[in-house]
Amino acid sequence: MAPFEIIAAPFETWIAVPGTAFPVINAAPAGAWARLGTAGNRNISEDGITVTHAEEIETFTPLGLTAPVKAWRVSEGLELSFMLHDMTIEQYIAVLNMGTITTTAAGAGTAGHRAANLYKGTGSPPVRAVLLRGPGPYGDGWNMQYEIRRAIIRAEADVNFRRDEPAGLQITLTALVDTTAPAGQELGILRMQHAAPL
Repeated sequence: MAPFEIIAAPFETWIAVPGTAFPVINAAPAGAWARLGTAGNRNISEDGITVTHAEEIETFTPLGLTAPVKAWRVSEGLELSFMLHDMTIEQYIAVLNMGTITTTAAGAGTAGHRAANLYKGTGSPPVRAVLLRGPGPYGDGWNMQYEIRRAIIRAEADVNFRRDEPAGLQITLTALVDTTAPAGQELGILRMQHAAPL
């Protein structure tokens, strides 16, 4: 409801192999896009999803002045972070190390089960494309989405199994520069629907 520019709503996150086409702004993610959380944002803590636009700025103040005369950006970054409350092995492994899950069928006297290795090893972490989507500021039912071409998933959470709150995995999706992207889109794109399709 209006005013649309004030957004108080849950967003959802999907991941895919880098190079996967992002869905158009008014179409549901499909095909290779895998939603984080079996039930989407119903598996995310009430703290929601935080988008962090980090940057480090240096300034120069000359001896003869008390305020800076020049500034330059030294570094920048883009991160998404949230707590995922979904202990299915598919979600657990997807955010932990993107490993392979082995399924063993039930047999006589043996329960069926799924298993995955927890060891990550050295080398580069797996890279994924990331889509973050929710309601946009220009109209009812219109979307906005962050399209990140390359990102790594960092899940350094202590999984705490207790009786008074659900177990969860703290996830941080860190954008990496895509050197093949058009100028200005190296970390991704923020897209917002402003009109209905014709």
